[in-house]
Amino acid sequence: MKKSGSFVLWTIVLLVIASFACVSTPAAPTAVEVFVPTSVPPTPSETQASPLDVATEVSEPATEVPTLPPSTEPPGATEAPPESMTEELSILSFAVTVEDIADGKRLAFSWETTGAVEAAIISGTSRRFPQRWEVGPDGTYEVELESTGYNNPQMILIAYDGLGNEVSETIRAEWPCEYDYFFDPAPAACPLYEPSETWAAEQPFENGRMVWLEEVRGETFVTQRQILVFYNDGSYEQYEDTWTEDQPERDPSIEPPSGLLQPIRGFGQVWRETDGVWDKLGWATVPELGFDTQWQQRFQESLPSVAYVRIFDGRVIEIAGWGWATGGTWEFVSP
Repeated sequence: MKKSGSFVLWTIVLLVIASFACVSTPAAPTAVEVFVPTSVPPTPSETQASPLDVATEVSEPATEVPTLPPSTEPPGATEAPPESMTEELSILSFAVTVEDIADGKRLAFSWETTGAVEAAIISGTSRRFPQRWEVGPDGTYEVELESTGYNNPQMILIAYDGLGNEVSETIRAEWPCEYDYFFDPAPAACPLYEPSETWAAEQPFENGRMVWLEEVRGETFVTQRQILVFYNDGSYEQYEDTWTEDQPERDPSIEPPSGLLQPIRGFGQVWRETDGVWDKLGWATVPELGFDTQWQQRFQESLPSVAYVRIFDGRVIEIAGWGWATGGTWEFVSP
């Protein structure tokens, strides 16, 4: 019994000593190679990571992504718009002065705008093919022009903002026509030359009138003895008077209805011998009357040519198609 108790006691002592040795002198840790995955970690549905992978992920600090403040610029804005695009598009002033020169006129323009990036000036001296000058949004500009086809022609300034918007302003240049009309109100287009003064005759008919002009004088031509036929439907015809004194004045075989007349001399010749004139014009209502009159041609940028003639009662007729063999149209314009 004594021997057995001693053995147990020594065994306990040895165990205590061994436990202190383990605590005081721990074994050196085994070096573990750290593996940093370059691919995205698997989702929970994939194969679970090994303890080594978990330890590696915990020991590797996550990179912090800085949070930027919200942008104050509107979507798509990269730079501030030009100052001119922030202003209301308008024309502040537009003026023109006209100066006489040897070969026409010198026009000096000045203008000022807001909100515009470019502008243009259009001249009203011609309307079918107007002259146009591209200019800046503000400034001055001078041009020299030989003539104008219109009395005190319009000048137009157009300002653009570069966004498809535009504004315009119209003024008139003090540039009167070179010649004056013989009647009022005068047309906007200028006359080509001074009015032609001439002796005339007129005869009314049932459906119109005939007017005879002894002479028509233009700037570069003179035309003698013209017969103008004005039908009440607004159509017009022109003929040369070829009647001479050795021809009969009338046709004795033609008997007009009561109260009506057969035209004589040049009127009668055109009336009888030209197809359609008698049928369309009818019979004369009174004898022809002689008087002094005026004739004048107008500036025209396209056909037909236009002329004016005063008839016996003082009214002025505008003829569109003057000189055309096929005739034209007419209307009263004054008074």
